[in-house]
Amino acid sequence: MDDHENKLASECYGYGRWDAPYWFIGLEEGKASWEGDSPTKRANAFIKLNREGLCDCLEFHKEIGEYRWHVSNPKTGRVTLQSTWKYLILLLLSFQGKPIEDKERSVLQRVYQCERWGMKDSKAGETCVIELSGLASSNLLVSAKRSKETRCEIESNLSTRIGHIRKRIRDGTPKFVVMYGLTRQKEWEAIAGITLQVGVPEKTDQTTFLLVEHPTAFSKKGQRKIPHWLASGVKLRNECNSF
Repeated sequence: MDDHENKLASECYGYGRWDAPYWFIGLEEGKASWEGDSPTKRANAFIKLNREGLCDCLEFHKEIGEYRWHVSNPKTGRVTLQSTWKYLILLLLSFQGKPIEDKERSVLQRVYQCERWGMKDSKAGETCVIELSGLASSNLLVSAKRSKETRCEIESNLSTRIGHIRKRIRDGTPKFVVMYGLTRQKEWEAIAGITLQVGVPEKTDQTTFLLVEHPTAFSKKGQRKIPHWLASGVKLRNECNSF
C-alpha cells in the first residue's frame, strides 16, 4: 500500500459532521471509472479538506472534478442522483415526514443531495455519511483485484475504525445510525454494541440503529423499490419516537 492509499485507508471516513443527528455508514465509497485506479487525486483532496477525518461532500467532489452530484440550482439544473445516496436520502426525507409525492420526489432528493447531504456547514449539514473503508472503488472487481498487502491493511485498520466510530456515536448521540451492506453484519453489530436484524430498528439509549441491504443490491424482496425506503423511514421514525 502506497502513502496515498495508506492516508485514505487509515484517516478518511467520509463526509459531514460527527455531531450530526443522522448517520449513514457504508462499506466503501464508490467512484467513477474515469478516476482510474490511482487514489492520488482523492488523497490530495482529503489532505486539503480534512477536518477530523471528514470532508464537506460538495467541496470534496469539486476538488476531484466530479460535478454530476452538485449544481447551483438543483430544482432546474441537470444534477444526477447518485445511485446509493438517492435511496438513503429518500429514507431520511420519509423519516422527517416530508410529503413525498411522485411528482415532487426527485426534486426533493436532488435539492437535498446538492445542498445538505454530507455537508460540514452547521446550518445546512445534518448528516454524517461515512464508510468502513477509507478507500474507494468503481466496482467490486476493483476491490477484489487489490493487492494482498492492501487488503490485509484494510482489514487491520477495521478494529481501529470501528472503535473510533463507536466513540463518535457515543459522544454525539445521533438520533439514528443506518448501516447498509449485509456482508459486514458482524462489524455493524460491533459498532452498535447489539445484535441486529435486517430491516428492524433497534433503539439503545438515545440512538436507534437500522441494518439494511445496500441500496444498489438486487433483491427478490424488492429492497431497491421506492416504497421500501419510504416505509423504512417511517419505521425508523416510529422507533426513534418510542419510549
